[in-house]
Amino acid sequence: YGDDRTVLVAAGIGFAAVQVAIPLVASWLIRAIADDAPLDQSLPLVAGLAGLVLAGTCVQQHCWYMTSVLSGHAWIGLTTLVYQMPSRLTRASLSRFSEGALVNVVSSDAQAYLEISQFFYFWVSIPFLLLFSSALLLYLLRWIFVVALAALAVQFLSVTRLAGKVKDATIR
Repeated sequence: YGDDRTVLVAAGIGFAAVQVAIPLVASWLIRAIADDAPLDQSLPLVAGLAGLVLAGTCVQQHCWYMTSVLSGHAWIGLTTLVYQMPSRLTRASLSRFSEGALVNVVSSDAQAYLEISQFFYFWVSIPFLLLFSSALLLYLLRWIFVVALAALAVQFLSVTRLAGKVKDATIR
């Protein structure tokens, strides 16, 4: 397939494209059903919708598998540090920590990394999902989408600024 990061980004783009295409094809199918379209026109839409759901599931499962394998490798590397770290510490530096506490901290960090990194592909696919869905909304809604996006940005900035002022006032 190539480099792991390249495959992960490509899968993220594919996942985002499929997730945007599913509602679009579903809306076409609903319109075909509402218009009493002939079966030969609506059946390909059903097959296309099923194919998109299957493709989305396969891409998602592949991403989970790939990030699980990569995070498993990193977890193995981190847990080997559990056993190498105490052997490299001097007696003076080890006197501040018990060996059990040190092993517990490092193994807890390794376990937390393993749990979080399995869902890393979401962080890869979300920007593409936002980009594709924004482009689709811009295409469908035209200038209204730009006005709504600007209003949302102003609202977000004003709420963030207000929250900062409230935080500063409560600290004083």
